[in-house]
Amino acid sequence: MADFYIPRTLIRDRGQDNEAVLTEADIPLIKAPIVILGDPGLGKTQLTKTLEVRYGFKRVSAGTFYRMQNYAALQTAPDGKLIIDGLDEITSSSGISAIDEVLRKLSELHSPNFILSCALQIGKDRQIVTKLAKTTVPSRSLFISSPLLLKTP
Repeated sequence: MADFYIPRTLIRDRGQDNEAVLTEADIPLIKAPIVILGDPGLGKTQLTKTLEVRYGFKRVSAGTFYRMQNYAALQTAPDGKLIIDGLDEITSSSGISAIDEVLRKLSELHSPNFILSCALQIGKDRQIVTKLAKTTVPSRSLFISSPLLLKTP
């Protein structure tokens, strides 16, 4: 049986005055860090795999990224993106939160343009977005611009 793929539609700033619907084709044009949130099973991993193949982005599971010591293979081209899929699937045993560890490693990679995907979990998605927002304050800037939050409908 042939693979069947349904292109994803994403919503930016759901519930806000500037809410907008985006397609997969819009993602490469976004020059800010991206956080993709959605319920389990809605296709976030398939979306990240499609972005990797179509646009040549580098993709790594969050667990692999979390455990990596050598980041050389993850260097991206200036117009590329680093995709870290499944942020919700990692837990920390070191006392440092998994989110903080991922942000630290992104900083060590010189803050590449990235996409994080994460399943929605009560409280955890707010924790991720809050931490990213705090890290993007200009006086403590790890990233060039604030992350763009996209949710699956």
